[in-house]
Amino acid sequence: MEAGGVIDKKVIISGDQVMLERHYLFIESFQKYFKECKTVSTPNILPRKIHMIREAFNGFPFFDYLQYPKEFDFHKSSWGFKYKSLLLGRKIRTEQPDFVLHIFGMSCPVLKSSPIPYAMTLDYTMALAEKNYPEWALFPTKNERDKWLEKEKEAYQKAKFLFPWSKAVAESLVEDYGIPREKMVVTGSSGNLKPAIGQEKTFGSHKILINASDFKRKGGDVAIAALKIVRERIPTASLLIVGVKEGPKETNVFYVGHVSRKEELIKLFLEADLVIGPALCDPYPGFIIEAMGFGTPCIVSNKDGMPEIVDDGVFIARIVAIKNLLFLLKVLQQVKAQVELTIVGPIEDEQYWEVCKQLIAQLPPQIRVQSVGAKNNDAIPGMLQAHHLFVLPTTGENFGHSIFEAFLAGRPVLISDQTPWRKLEHKQIGWDLPLSNPGAFVAVVETAAGWTQQDFDNYALASWSYAKEYIARSNVKEQYLQLFS
Repeated sequence: MEAGGVIDKKVIISGDQVMLERHYLFIESFQKYFKECKTVSTPNILPRKIHMIREAFNGFPFFDYLQYPKEFDFHKSSWGFKYKSLLLGRKIRTEQPDFVLHIFGMSCPVLKSSPIPYAMTLDYTMALAEKNYPEWALFPTKNERDKWLEKEKEAYQKAKFLFPWSKAVAESLVEDYGIPREKMVVTGSSGNLKPAIGQEKTFGSHKILINASDFKRKGGDVAIAALKIVRERIPTASLLIVGVKEGPKETNVFYVGHVSRKEELIKLFLEADLVIGPALCDPYPGFIIEAMGFGTPCIVSNKDGMPEIVDDGVFIARIVAIKNLLFLLKVLQQVKAQVELTIVGPIEDEQYWEVCKQLIAQLPPQIRVQSVGAKNNDAIPGMLQAHHLFVLPTTGENFGHSIFEAFLAGRPVLISDQTPWRKLEHKQIGWDLPLSNPGAFVAVVETAAGWTQQDFDNYALASWSYAKEYIARSNVKEQYLQLFS
């Protein structure tokens, strides 16, 4: 690693061009950590060109695909998967990178014979599409479907590591593709809008916002039905539907159409009182992430990765006085920002927990708290990765394994100065503060609540890198090395 934290490696980020463009902020964040990092796009298979080569390629293996109707999606065919992977693999081989990060599972970035290591970041799997929204998994025959899943599985198995965005995708990788859990880390994802500096979030417009670009799948009809009920109590409530120009005509329903200008979308977020996502299927919608980034409350359905997006802070510890949950709740009483706290851990002191519950009931409305009780150890990484910040204002720890687990999950921490983990702010992996200064805890929570996606990404990567370096130079190497192999 060179000075300034730049890694002396050549890395390629590959994927369909539309996805590379859509996730440009993620790519920009990734690129600054490597000496050389460029993008390589997969070839585009355009159905409208197929008729031009029907006769020329009669008798070739993919000729059967040319007989399918125009509605058939060649991108979702085993031949399309193989063809895109072949051309992409050739392009990448000429670049001779040290590593490849491939966006999504619609192709494989490396040729079978190539030794180039690669990882994949995944928002969904075809197996999930087949279960949750069959219209995304339309194959002309069962044989074609089986061939696709086989190639998709091969791509996942050959990858050195997988980064599913949600726990739902991680479970699919395990159950549907036989991928071991230790080969993956749930990362979440980011939105695609940078914050608007100096623009203030307002409330009181009674505007509800939804992205219904795929009207049925994203729950446009559900939103319209819900508005009718809302207007019985709030007659001035209105629904703004982004992504479509027209649809069912109802009172106070307005169709915004496609919003291409970022300034216009930011204005919609800042003016809306609520963003909703009642989708039947939506892997990990950036629209919801972006709305939350501008301070707009969100209500989503319990499908796919959507519930994981709306979680926030997490407290993982036994519910006893030494872990100091009561202190954290008193801190949250003074926080003005919107915060969602998840409390994880067994209740070992019932009297102490009763006092905590009383204080929870008195918290201001912008502070939401849920207690999920004890969790198995293998569930903790996923819990951490579904949140932005780990908090433990403990009165004393000899080591603090839960703190280290947060670093392993790529999450910064807010802890007391009563642990061995010190000078965290200097390392940009968190804060270790004196319990005698609760105001400092309040300030940090307010700061974290106002993070941009770039700010969070920086803390997350620094935390994970710190854990990796700690393992490399400590006696816990044998215990944790498998996570980074």
